Amino acid sequence: MAKGGVMSCRKMYPSHPKRGVNEFHRRSALDHGKTSTVVTLSALYPLVTILLSIAFLHEKLSPRQGAGIVLALIASALLAG
Repeated sequence: MAKGGVMSCRKMYPSHPKRGVNEFHRRSALDHGKTSTVVTLSALYPLVTILLSIAFLHEKLSPRQGAGIVLALIASALLAG
């Protein structure tokens, strides 16, 4: 293990460097924040893909989907605060 008890990204995921970097950031966040907040906010990663598809691919959302995104963003703001 490296200094501070964090494994290097290469040892965790040698064939997938991006996964290793993501795991490193998740572990760093867990070291500095509450587990309940970090895990819940990291589960919202599909929102980034959805927002990018709206911006670049001009995909349309139904009102129900839009409401879900808005509620998820409000929930993440409440959790982070």
